Amino acid sequence: MKALIVILFNLVVLTLLFKIFFKNLTGFKKALYYFIKPDIISIIQKDYDSDFNYTHKMLFFLIVAGLIAGAEILILYQFSMY
Repeated sequence: MKALIVILFNLVVLTLLFKIFFKNLTGFKKALYYFIKPDIISIIQKDYDSDFNYTHKMLFFLIVAGLIAGAEILILYQFSMY
């Protein structure tokens, strides 16, 4: 039961973070594209500013999501000890 609550809470939090960082699915697709695309290609195509911004949006989203998930796992583990 606790795991289900944590999963539902994660879905709500990740959906909220998704809306804050990417606004819509198109923004997420761009961020994913620039995250995978090598920087040297963006420099050659003179598109480095977009690459920089979208890559850092994706990195920040992944870091925040990972920290939240890690904190929830630690909290759930601490409460399951008792």
